[in-house]
Amino acid sequence: MLLFLACLSGVLFGYGWPPDKSFFLLFFSFVPIFFIEKNTIETKYPILLFLVYTYLSLVIWNVLATYWLFQTSVRAALLIYFIHPFTMLLPFVFYKLVKKRLGVKLGYISFICFYISYEYLIHHWEFAYPFLVIGNGLSVYPELAQWYEYTGVLGGTAWILGINIFIYLLIESKFEVKHSMICLGIIVGPSIISYAIYQLYPDNTGQSIKVAAVHTNIDAKTEKYKLSSDTLIARYFKTIKKNGGQEVDLIVLPESAIPNAGWMEDVSVNSQFKEIQRNIESMHTDLVTGLIISELEKNASDHSSPLVRETQDGHYYRTYTGAMLFRNLDGKLQFRSKQKMVPIEETLPYPKYFSFLREYIGSMGGFMFSSRGINNDIMTTSSGARFTYLICYESIFSDLTRSLVKKGADIILVGLNESWYKNLKAADQFMYYNALRAIENRRFVVRASNDGTTSFINAKGKIIKSFNQFVPNSLLSSAYVNSEVTLYTKFGNWFGIFNILLAIIIFFYFIVITIFSKKPTRS
Repeated sequence: MLLFLACLSGVLFGYGWPPDKSFFLLFFSFVPIFFIEKNTIETKYPILLFLVYTYLSLVIWNVLATYWLFQTSVRAALLIYFIHPFTMLLPFVFYKLVKKRLGVKLGYISFICFYISYEYLIHHWEFAYPFLVIGNGLSVYPELAQWYEYTGVLGGTAWILGINIFIYLLIESKFEVKHSMICLGIIVGPSIISYAIYQLYPDNTGQSIKVAAVHTNIDAKTEKYKLSSDTLIARYFKTIKKNGGQEVDLIVLPESAIPNAGWMEDVSVNSQFKEIQRNIESMHTDLVTGLIISELEKNASDHSSPLVRETQDGHYYRTYTGAMLFRNLDGKLQFRSKQKMVPIEETLPYPKYFSFLREYIGSMGGFMFSSRGINNDIMTTSSGARFTYLICYESIFSDLTRSLVKKGADIILVGLNESWYKNLKAADQFMYYNALRAIENRRFVVRASNDGTTSFINAKGKIIKSFNQFVPNSLLSSAYVNSEVTLYTKFGNWFGIFNILLAIIIFFYFIVITIFSKKPTRS
């Protein structure tokens, strides 16, 4: 029975997860875990058994929701599938301890607080991996996630957890009228409010600019890092001109579209950049592209860092993956480096302790990126539109996106290199997550992908245009400039911090009661 419940929970999580449309399964996904807890209370090792079967459920969820990781690196996927669920057990451990000592009501309240505290943590530590933040589960139906402009994605986590708790209590009470009404209210009330906000919020706000999001079709494993930059640039402009991209205000190329952009010190004489500038001036448009570029390391004390490399002639340097804006108005370049790296693949988390992981897992591209201290986080087009350019993995970090919008971004651009896995389910998963960034900040999102899903998303989180075929294309649409600031944009992840404070208070109370009380409450 316990094994069945663990598997059932994992399957509900997996098949309720984006991009699958069965999000309502998430309302039941924790219920089997609560029954596991109930059925292990009278066993010899109740906490251990509860955690073992919960861990199995979380492993199944991780595998079903992100099975496409196998197509990038088998070793990396296995590490994530078994280590990440282990970290996910943290809120369950604290919940079990608190509920046993302080009782059922405070136990369930603490579970929500501890879980949200955990999700806040995984956005900010060096092993950051927020793919399975529960609030992401509503991304396929933006109509139900409109309150994210107030709470951020963690508000969705609280809602889904609350629904699971009350459905479990409803089943346990044998569908008592009181629990039925509470459960119905928790589900229907926020849904109606969110849907009303969705209907009332305008589809488009502010002035618009015409944008071409270029869907490149360059195989990352066989072509991209072998072809010359001149050849790649020629392909891109051929695609742009073929699909009407010469009649736009801004052209957006994907992440690392220029995989070898040379040295930051040589940008004024870079032949690749001169070719791009010549093309955009003839087309009277601006262009922003993802690229990989290096810069000499001037700080001698940093030469021992694993992120610093040495040239054959003894110079030390760092490599950045970032975005560069080329303006037809004055030719001035604006650059932003990626800040949130893919752990192990692009950077080493806590390199003093985990450098061995890079040797075990390897790397798809062989890169080791740094974040640059000086950045143009907000770029400005020749027409005055202000935007930020997020690079792939960064776009799933709600707080990073919020901070960039707060700095002045009126449009969010996302560049992705999704040719590594060539899996449209993975590409759509990223796209739906990006819809939540649109809602949280009420910003138009433009996504340019290499062999994934290129799309336009309005400020309501509605996908208004998308393309995901394995052929080159240029997707054209208007992008609306919006400067309004949402509650979430202004105050940040206040909801997560509030739950952390509650969790600390509850746990402190638990410690006090444990010290001064001898008899625990059975649960």
